[in-house]
Amino acid sequence: MKPNRICTVLAWAATALMLSACSVLPEKKPVTVYQLPLPPISAQAGLARPDKVPEPSTAERRVLRVNTPVASPTLNSDRILVSQAPYQVMAYQGVRWNDQVPGIVRNQLVQMLRASNQWQAVTTDATTARANYHLGGELTDFQVYERDGHRQVRIRLDATLTHAQTNRIIAAFPFSVSRTVDGTEFDAVIGAFGDAASQLGNDVARWVARQVNDSP
Repeated sequence: MKPNRICTVLAWAATALMLSACSVLPEKKPVTVYQLPLPPISAQAGLARPDKVPEPSTAERRVLRVNTPVASPTLNSDRILVSQAPYQVMAYQGVRWNDQVPGIVRNQLVQMLRASNQWQAVTTDATTARANYHLGGELTDFQVYERDGHRQVRIRLDATLTHAQTNRIIAAFPFSVSRTVDGTEFDAVIGAFGDAASQLGNDVARWVARQVNDSP
């Protein structure tokens, strides 16, 4: 067989091998990406107002930075977690959040704090803007608990409020919110997460405003 003919045969054989290899690879399963439901802006503004409202001149001088909460490697992902047995954590298959969970919680807090109209500005740790106060903490729970056919969403944030100039912790508080999943569809799970996160944001917004108003 002539050399050029040998090269042609080998090329065809290599191509056939590549095609056959591609055909036996498993197909990637589609993934549904979910966003955290947010309440209407009007509802946020009504929920987040604290009992004590500062003078406008005071609010104009206050800037709050919301830091992304720290979390364990299990929580620091875009997976939607579920616990169906004690001490076991799994992830729902074929679904994801649209962002890492700590980032989702941070953005929810930012939206509620901005809606409260208690601050000149509310920024995040994604910017270098200066702020008077820093809100941070540790996210220790953001998952579904399923027992005996009943499902419940739980979110827990151990929040800390710090004075930026002195790096002094003004206050710390463990926030915990639970919501029952009403319904069998997966959208009911996402809805429960949205309700729980909105309540968390409302509670934190009220708490932060109260702490800052009462601090010297």
